[in-house]
Amino acid sequence: MNNYSKKKSIKHLQFLKRGVILRIVDLLVTIVSIVLIAFLFKLKYFNGFDSNLFVWLLTYTVYFLMYGEIFELYHIAKSYDLYFTIRSVFLTAIFTTVSYIFTPIIAPVLPNSRIEILLIFQTILWSLLLWRILYITFFFHPIFLKKVLIIGESEDVEKLVDITSKYSSEYSIVGYVSSAKIDAIGNQIAWYSIHNPSLEEIISKERVTTLIICGKAIKDSFQVYSHSILRIFEQGVVVISNNEFVEQLTKRIAKSRLNDSFYDYFTYSKYINNTTYLSFIRIFDILFALIGLLFLLVIIPIIIVINHFLNKGPLFYDQKRVGKNGIIFKIYKLRTMIEGAEKGLPLWATKDDLRITPFGKFLRKSRIDELPQCYNVLIGEMRVIGPRPERPTFVKMLEEKLPFYAIRHVIKPGLTGWAQVEYPYANTVEDQEVKLCYDLYYIKERNLLMDIKIILKTVNTVLFYKGY
Repeated sequence: MNNYSKKKSIKHLQFLKRGVILRIVDLLVTIVSIVLIAFLFKLKYFNGFDSNLFVWLLTYTVYFLMYGEIFELYHIAKSYDLYFTIRSVFLTAIFTTVSYIFTPIIAPVLPNSRIEILLIFQTILWSLLLWRILYITFFFHPIFLKKVLIIGESEDVEKLVDITSKYSSEYSIVGYVSSAKIDAIGNQIAWYSIHNPSLEEIISKERVTTLIICGKAIKDSFQVYSHSILRIFEQGVVVISNNEFVEQLTKRIAKSRLNDSFYDYFTYSKYINNTTYLSFIRIFDILFALIGLLFLLVIIPIIIVINHFLNKGPLFYDQKRVGKNGIIFKIYKLRTMIEGAEKGLPLWATKDDLRITPFGKFLRKSRIDELPQCYNVLIGEMRVIGPRPERPTFVKMLEEKLPFYAIRHVIKPGLTGWAQVEYPYANTVEDQEVKLCYDLYYIKERNLLMDIKIILKTVNTVLFYKGY
């Protein structure tokens, strides 16, 4: 292999997501372990030579990846936490085993001996746990982290250091190039003067894999380092702007993007007007809404009785919200607050809102209070997935204070959304700005896989009682 091919291969490997590698290795480790255990113990349940083996493995793969997503097995920022990993591995293993065992036709026939089920579960659990412990022990060693060098002013560098420590476990900031040393960072990260032109030496010395150039420094940096940056890029080092880096880490648009040049950067997702995608999600919305309304019909007698004693007053309430293209419509919910909760100006609900009744708290955390909105989904006013619809009073105020807030209304609002699963609490303008950045990211990147991820994250929210 020539030097060019080697450099090209290294560069491609840098773009291979750690989450993808984890999924592949997790599957390989557990599948190989199951096959070996089935062979060693001569299990009738899982015969590695059966003609249906491919279908069985495909079924297992779907369940494993689905539950791995639900139980955050691929939450990269938490994948180094041993306690969190043990919890995620255990839940993924047990739910995968149970679902797989009781799936007819496309999974093996139920075994005669229950010990075989236990063996399959134990195999998935211990093989996965052992591999993940090795992963935590070795792959989070500093030599495996992607080393980052920043070119920028003090304010930008400090923000990047803070965001990287909060959102990423795979990047290590090893140095920064700035006009002055930053006291808040101290000697933890190496400082290089902006007037030092030996950028290639710094990259080589620190073994940098990613170079971040902050917005304010881009013009000056390219004037001083233009030739060096070109050579660095050719060597396979990733060169990226701070806004792009923040977006990759946080999965939301950087606040600094919300300026006069916003439309130079922002483009609506190609799926906005994709008829195949829109048709598919409309069919999904209808099916989901029908199932949701049927479930509500089944449990409503119980809710009526409990509401009579613990949540005295009307069972339902409706409220005006702003939908697609700014059209006002009414949403329907199960009442969770005391009667007359709002006297005067409308107020945002808070995490420990005293207006919420004890039974109302249960309805909110379990998301059961949202079920009547399945009617809004059924008639096409809402989607299952989209930005949450806000009240007209709040929308008017937020459009005045937050640039580009109205962009949220280019698509239908949803029961759940990217902002809801990533940043559930928002009772200030500052919080709403963060949620706006998540909503704009969804509108920009919207696709079927992202929708599936939101659904799975919502299931996690319901299962672990994370609603508010």
